[in-house]
Amino acid sequence: EAALAHVARAEQEAMRLPELETAAPPPVETAAVIGAGAMGAGIATCFAAAGVPVTLVDLAQDGVDRGLAAARANLDGAVAKGR
Repeated sequence: EAALAHVARAEQEAMRLPELETAAPPPVETAAVIGAGAMGAGIATCFAAAGVPVTLVDLAQDGVDRGLAAARANLDGAVAKGR
């Protein structure tokens, strides 16, 4: 119980660091998605739609091919809807 209370206080104190008030995250220039399944293809689609170059990686080439096809279909669907 005392350990949990200590962790809770530490989390609260960490959010109060003055350095965090002026810190800005660095820009995302490139991305890599490991796993080209449905979720990986969706994440890759989001990066590509935002204009971020993305590399899609999977254990097998056929997985990469399916992931790229899904990402391409997602983007084509968005274009067809005028997005």
